[in-house]
Amino acid sequence: MNKSLLVLTAVLVKAFSCPDYDFIAQQSVDSQLYSPQLLDGLWYMLATNEPTLPPICNCPRNNFTTSPAESTYTYTNIDLCEVTGELEFHVDGKLVDEGRPGLMKEHARYSPLRMKTNMAFHALYGPDGDMTHIYTYACLAPNVFSFTLMGRSAKDETAETIQEMVDAVDELTKNVLDVTKLKITTGEDFDLCENKN
Repeated sequence: MNKSLLVLTAVLVKAFSCPDYDFIAQQSVDSQLYSPQLLDGLWYMLATNEPTLPPICNCPRNNFTTSPAESTYTYTNIDLCEVTGELEFHVDGKLVDEGRPGLMKEHARYSPLRMKTNMAFHALYGPDGDMTHIYTYACLAPNVFSFTLMGRSAKDETAETIQEMVDAVDELTKNVLDVTKLKITTGEDFDLCENKN
């Protein structure tokens, strides 16, 4: 095999496409167990490769409000950024399919661009049945994706435990998701940001 063919093969192996929701969705987000209202409130972004997150910003959080009767949701992304301090970014979305409650579309508030697919495809629940973690995957453009793992709390979350959760879901979804270049934010990181703010 010549060198150019080896390079082409490596590029093809690393290429990702937007996965079908039904392929990556786990039983944890089945309509009998999961509902969009479970997203309501504040979530800590423990791992993400969201391309719109400025590199000078840290400790990203999302604060959700869902309106199931209107099949809509909104969230405010809150980051602590160098120079500017706390920065907020607002997103509006639609719940696409009642039978597949994790399938969504969204865009930045007031954006003239069409909504992009976002998928809540896996969730973890505590002993009391409360959702503790949610995994989402957005298809933003050809070859541009956003993988995010959010936790209801960041307490006791370490780089190792977060990476373990990412690796586990990557295996569950047969390695079809782009989980490269992740920004991992630990509980200790969030504590430091809170002290700075």
